[in-house]
Amino acid sequence: MACCPDDQLCEHCYGRELVVKRRQARVIGQCWAERICRGELRAQAAWPEHGARTMRIARRLVGTLVKDPRLLDDLAAACSRGAAAWWERRPPRYRV
Repeated sequence: MACCPDDQLCEHCYGRELVVKRRQARVIGQCWAERICRGELRAQAAWPEHGARTMRIARRLVGTLVKDPRLLDDLAAACSRGAAAWWERRPPRYRV
């Protein structure tokens, strides 16, 4: 049960939403990395986790998870971390 509006969460609700949705953001990132790895970028040794373009795309991917805009950057970072983790352990068929 929410105690405040979805777009202006109190500290308690913000923390709860962050914990719950961070996991979803990581999974979104893992799926994203797998889609990317099927193409020409598979030769990249590491995921560009903190790149400006990477973060822009991550924000767009997790945008539907958030109503409070303060969550966006934290969830985008979790998304990119999930992608980087998948990239690090990607199966041999996704490597050059």
